[in-house]
Amino acid sequence: MTQKVRHAGYTLIEVLIVIMLLGIIMPAIFTILYAVLQQQAKISEITETKRQGDYIVQFMKEKITREAGGIEFDNGSGPVNICNTPGPLQTSSTGTEWTYLADSASDNFRFVYDSDTQTISFTQNAVTTSLNDSRTMVDNVSFECRKPTTYSSPSVAFSFRVTYNRSTPNAQLGTTSLPYQSRLRITRGVSY
Repeated sequence: MTQKVRHAGYTLIEVLIVIMLLGIIMPAIFTILYAVLQQQAKISEITETKRQGDYIVQFMKEKITREAGGIEFDNGSGPVNICNTPGPLQTSSTGTEWTYLADSASDNFRFVYDSDTQTISFTQNAVTTSLNDSRTMVDNVSFECRKPTTYSSPSVAFSFRVTYNRSTPNAQLGTTSLPYQSRLRITRGVSY
């Protein structure tokens, strides 16, 4: 009786089938992995954009609510108080305009929008602090003030848009941009 000796190993057909299956499955796996990584990048951009936008709004609201007594705009010819008399809505639209808010000690602090660097900064007592960093850009900045009657408190509104500043363009991710706006009353009175 003869015994057949079976050699361990794979036949050529088995190897070809495995290679063919890997050729079908691997592109699908890489496509899914790429989509997941793109979504993670988009989530990271949205999170950072929201974090910086929320910080700017919260900082401005807190500063205006606690310390502002009035608002002035300076379009290059000097500050003009626009909230001390009743009248229509006064608006400062986008551009390099300085918005002064006098605090309770009659010191001016200001929010400055720089259209060249697309940043909002805060200045008080000769110290300037940028409210957003290089990862985001700010545009569509607007400040408004309205005093409905002689005895009412002026209301201040501001709005802006924060956009993620991507170092290299990526058409698949699109633009990550969030609008912000807030309206509040100036409760501290400052005489001008």
